[in-house]
Amino acid sequence: VTVEANGLTWWHVGMRFKGNSTLNFTWQQGSYKLPFKFDMDQFEDDYPEIDDQRFYGFKRLAFGNNQRDNTYLCDKLAGDFFGASGVPTPARAFVAVHVDVGEGSRYMGLYTMAEVPDKPLFQRYFGDDEGNLYKPNGNGARWTLGPTVDESSFSKKSNEEEEDWSDVEAAIAALHADSTDGESWRTELETRFDVDVFLRYLAVNTVIQDWDQYGNIPHNYYVYGDPSTGGKLCWIPWDHNGSLKSEGGIMPPLPLDMEGVKADWPLIRFLMDDPVYSQRYQTYVAEFAAGPFASDTAHAIVTQAHDLIAPYVVGEQGESEPYTVLTNESVFDTATQAIHDHIDSRHIAVGEYLE
Repeated sequence: VTVEANGLTWWHVGMRFKGNSTLNFTWQQGSYKLPFKFDMDQFEDDYPEIDDQRFYGFKRLAFGNNQRDNTYLCDKLAGDFFGASGVPTPARAFVAVHVDVGEGSRYMGLYTMAEVPDKPLFQRYFGDDEGNLYKPNGNGARWTLGPTVDESSFSKKSNEEEEDWSDVEAAIAALHADSTDGESWRTELETRFDVDVFLRYLAVNTVIQDWDQYGNIPHNYYVYGDPSTGGKLCWIPWDHNGSLKSEGGIMPPLPLDMEGVKADWPLIRFLMDDPVYSQRYQTYVAEFAAGPFASDTAHAIVTQAHDLIAPYVVGEQGESEPYTVLTNESVFDTATQAIHDHIDSRHIAVGEYLE
């Protein structure tokens, strides 16, 4: 495809549909507002003139259609909350997408554009972009211990030619090592895995609530082996359209106290069973609730974002059939009010948990 934005043009860009349930639900709904991805230099072998073509520095971009999120806010705002809490997270922006397939330009709707984890993100957070990137998915992505790492569950997204999963194997082995001597166990684990980032992620995710994450389903995250720390794996969260809701998922979101989370989710269970890590998790819950997610702050963020995108979603210049995933315009405001109610209820829950 040819991409135009801000008066600039990018040629021969690779485009494909993306997603699992979001893609299925959208198509079954009869909507053409399908989620998709761009790869800016996918076809550079065929078109040498686009060698290393980038969109403002980004090679791959994902466009979420906000299916199952009538506010169109959740993925963007959740990502911002993670970033504000020190968790490496992809950059995101709201974008109005127009498409021309030869019959004139049509408004395709309001999307959430996110960078697919790649070198720009690694440079921002780690200062080095040569490490191993994995996108785990499947049973092995629970971090349970096996005789060898399930390579199919840790799909390599960088350095693919090097068929080496030793960093993943070492991290999982350290997690499952004898923890009788807690200090030694923590020291070894922290040489292989950035526990602090994971605990920050867990605190934010559990406060805002997102059922479609680790602890319920083994997907929607990346891990990156930071070369500056000897390849220590660092957690990068992904895909938050199910966040900022108390209900509406296939299963309930994780409880703040992690009761009921069993050893088949060892990254949660083992860390929560350790008194040092459990206390640190509680500290991060408190810091997030009092900081980036403070009641007045969170309400203001939601209101500002809602007002920003509203003209592109509803009204005369907003989305229209078949390029929308809303059943009607009224649900846009109703769902946004539900986020405000959710913020209030989560502060009550956090207060009760910390007591």
